[in-house]
Amino acid sequence: KLGLFALFLLAILIAASMLPLVDWARAAIVWSRDNPGASWLVFIAAYLVAGIIMTPTWILTVAAGYIFGWWLGIGIVFVGAMLGAMAAFLVGRGLARELVQAKVAAVPKFSALDRAIEGQGFNIVLLARLSLLLPYNLLNYAFGVTAVSFRDYAVASAIGMTPMVLLYVFLGTTVSDVRALLSGDLDTGSAGHVLTVVSLIALVVLVTMITRAASRVLRGHLDGEPGVVEKTD
Repeated sequence: KLGLFALFLLAILIAASMLPLVDWARAAIVWSRDNPGASWLVFIAAYLVAGIIMTPTWILTVAAGYIFGWWLGIGIVFVGAMLGAMAAFLVGRGLARELVQAKVAAVPKFSALDRAIEGQGFNIVLLARLSLLLPYNLLNYAFGVTAVSFRDYAVASAIGMTPMVLLYVFLGTTVSDVRALLSGDLDTGSAGHVLTVVSLIALVVLVTMITRAASRVLRGHLDGEPGVVEKTD
């Protein structure tokens, strides 16, 4: 099982390096805008695959906002991201457990994560999702070999991914406005456009504050001092 899974990942990575992915991505966006009724299924499938092969999904999230808009974009991203996260978690807990355990043991931060999660799995998963201390997609597998329950993992992941999902989807909905502002072509009399850009900036600041706070608390847990929070000026 382990050998087959490793070969599967290797085949996907080799194929990805040889294919014109950028051109395909552009074509996919055009197709999605022309076929909104079916493209959301493609997006969800893409998130599922990305979660399993540990591919960054931020570009998909921005594209979802650009193509589907605010509310539908958020819904599609949540469903796809959760399916990908849960699939990787289950693979890490079952099919690829030995491989994941070996990788986790070689990284001090992940080893500390395994120790910190005892008795407070929900809190650690939530903090890990909110912070940027550990790679998001690799966490899906790493949590699979810890003692955290599937329920705590799923619920904490859904809550923890919310700030970044909102930020990237909103960014996608405002791409044209931000481009206009940076190029100097924005009509300053258009209050709606200006408000959109200001809202985006405010959301970026808020998400940054949440991420930094979560990172400080998580760092304390990983260092074995859960009650310690670094002071900031």
